[in-house]
Amino acid sequence: MAGEIPDALALALSTPVELGAITYYTLNLTEPTVAQLRKASKAGDGMDQLATLIHLNAAVPMAVVDKLKQRDFEAAGSFFARFGATSTPQESAT
Repeated sequence: MAGEIPDALALALSTPVELGAITYYTLNLTEPTVAQLRKASKAGDGMDQLATLIHLNAAVPMAVVDKLKQRDFEAAGSFFARFGATSTPQESAT
């Protein structure tokens, strides 16, 4: 069906992330579950929420997420945004 949103993405990292003896070349992202969204929503501001959602959804340590380059972080956020407003962290109003 045209216009269908893919439910998964193997996000190739622009720069591999090393953590200990493991090197991460991709993040395997899927449509977030309600449980993941609820946990991420409690993580603080929008950036912390997105970082937590990536950590939970890709099943990688938070230290890996902390080492992502901005373009990879934003690409993950763009993937989650395809599923609707509740799939991406909202910036708190000031």
